[in-house]
Amino acid sequence: MASGNKKSNNFVSLLYKKFTIGRQTYYYYFMWRNKLSNSKTDLSVLSEEEFIYKYCRKKSKGVYNDGSVSFNNMKMWESTEEYQGHMQELYSFKMNQDFYKLYETYLTKAMAGDEKALNSLKTIKKEIESLNKASRTKTKVVEETQYDMK
Repeated sequence: MASGNKKSNNFVSLLYKKFTIGRQTYYYYFMWRNKLSNSKTDLSVLSEEEFIYKYCRKKSKGVYNDGSVSFNNMKMWESTEEYQGHMQELYSFKMNQDFYKLYETYLTKAMAGDEKALNSLKTIKKEIESLNKASRTKTKVVEETQYDMK
């Protein structure tokens, strides 16, 4: 059974939906490359050879190729805007998780009377509010751009 928490699986589910039929290999490559797992498979444990054997080989005229061409295509895909966009989403997701973990840690310490933790908690709160404001602004700009394009 694959490892990972519920929040991580939510991100993985959203990521999976972005890949159309016929492009799932790229989803698996992204997951493998970034040591992620879904509810069925822990891709982080696969070696490069195992990944190629399982996900890159294609059958032609009854014979499987070695998968090297497909794997090289996926490696080149890393330099595309699409891949970079997925990386930005992944890092954003990880940063949000880290902020909430910090918040919970400092909240516990602040409630126990730790003055430094209280000050840190205030700083984290301001940062989270700033991130939320930036996210709302970005969403509004995207929505306005989409409306303008219609």
